[in-house]
Amino acid sequence: MSTKSKRRTGRPVRGTKRAAVRSAGARKPALEENDGELKSFRTLPTFRLHLLARLSERFHEAFYRRHFGLKLLEGRVIGVTGGFGQVSFKRLCEEIDLEKGYASRLVNRLQSRGLIEKVGNPADQRSVMLSLTRAGRQMHRALHDAAEMLADRLLSVLSAEQRKSFQACLVLLIEQIRLMTDEELQIATGATKKKERPAPRGRAAEGELVLDARTAEQLYRMLGSMLGRKG
Repeated sequence: MSTKSKRRTGRPVRGTKRAAVRSAGARKPALEENDGELKSFRTLPTFRLHLLARLSERFHEAFYRRHFGLKLLEGRVIGVTGGFGQVSFKRLCEEIDLEKGYASRLVNRLQSRGLIEKVGNPADQRSVMLSLTRAGRQMHRALHDAAEMLADRLLSVLSAEQRKSFQACLVLLIEQIRLMTDEELQIATGATKKKERPAPRGRAAEGELVLDARTAEQLYRMLGSMLGRKG
């Protein structure tokens, strides 16, 4: 049977399918290689913040393991618990931004080492409060001294005025990224009601900064300028 007769009977001709695939692929638009130079992410303030956070966590993880035999997050659990005196498990997770399952394992490890203890919660019998043991309080003091020393070393490249501004900017940016995260989660879950964070009441806690809108805007611009000086 000839090739023409095969085509008339509707039977595929050998090689026709492969040729069709090659033809279809040839019709796809090719990526342009000469469409101009792409912009660098390295100069973005957010890129530098992420890099700073990653490098800082890596350094502190190694430091805490070597000097205290603790993971970085274990040190944070001790720090937050000691700062509150007594803290609920839910509040601890919120302060450190940890999933409950992982936070529970951290607390259990610290409890097994005799650094944290669980006490009854008079306000809610279904939950417990966390507090530091005597050994935990001693560990807290040692961790805090080390953290202050490391912070001074890290910020030694900044002037006193830059340190003050940077600290204020960090407070603003942490709150802003929390709001952005809430909005993103609402979009992802299809929620329509905007989640509102409670406004601060009374006096600010020790070390906490209370800023008006104008000052906040100035500090935000200042941080952007500081992070964008070097390419």
